[in-house]
Amino acid sequence: ADAGAIADYVFSLATSRPAVPHEPTEEEAILQAAGFTDLRGTAPPPLVVADTSGKEVKLSDLKGRTVLVHFWATTCVHCVKELPHLKELEAKLADRKFTVLHVCADADELKEAQALADKVAPGLRVHADASGLGPQRFEVQALPAVWLVAPDGKAVGRATGMRDWAAPAVRKVLERGW
Repeated sequence: ADAGAIADYVFSLATSRPAVPHEPTEEEAILQAAGFTDLRGTAPPPLVVADTSGKEVKLSDLKGRTVLVHFWATTCVHCVKELPHLKELEAKLADRKFTVLHVCADADELKEAQALADKVAPGLRVHADASGLGPQRFEVQALPAVWLVAPDGKAVGRATGMRDWAAPAVRKVLERGW
């Protein structure tokens, strides 16, 4: 009897007000078309990573640049397939102050991850978060995962899964400047 009353109440809530249609803004539509979740205006979590030489990079130090934080794993086939495409993308957008920060989420030994990256995308630098908290802070639940951060240091959007980085909708998001 209680379950029926609860169901009736929930149904009344769901049907008591007409749905309000929401026309997405231009920015929302651009992000949706590229498969990004809108995070505009939020601050990304703190992130400090290091490369194989131990050189640290703080996400906050990259203010003034558009940054694509790319979480990947050596054991993720799709992640590894994306590496050369992301390297090419970074080169094409270099004049726009665009940086891809490759954060390996599974490497016990970062040199092994760098060796793999050197095979598929020579010259690409990989990083790791020594604290191990980066993927959790960025709510990474599946790989590959990316966060796009605007030059002002605010998050723009995030996406999970392999994507076509040359697709017009994706390029529109990356080239927008936010």
